[in-house]
Amino acid sequence: MNFLPLNAVLPEKLHPTLREVVECLYVALVDAFAGEETRAAEIARAQIAAIAHNVGGAAIYLPKDLRGLLLSARDREIWRKFIGNNLHALAREYGLTDMRVSQIIATCRAEERERRQGRLPGLDDDVKK
Repeated sequence: MNFLPLNAVLPEKLHPTLREVVECLYVALVDAFAGEETRAAEIARAQIAAIAHNVGGAAIYLPKDLRGLLLSARDREIWRKFIGNNLHALAREYGLTDMRVSQIIATCRAEERERRQGRLPGLDDDVKK
């Protein structure tokens, strides 16, 4: 990835973590704007400035697992409509396969359980080994 257009618009002494965030945003924008690197760099700089203005000075925690954030409005709507025995009807209503609706339900169910119960410390580390 060519970061020259981005580096040209960012201050040299930008905190390394903030630089990493703006680089992630830049990469996504370059993809979205079909390689328009200069435009992507300007938008990324403007967005990081807006973030700094709005939440600057606050300690922000970014979890690694963003399943809940990545669920679309459609997926959340499917979860709200799910009553236990209407998986097939939801699949037809949304033009999805039964398997896909089942996956959405499982993801939403896991998110809901985690929200209610939390996680045990170190449990994920043991599972990954």
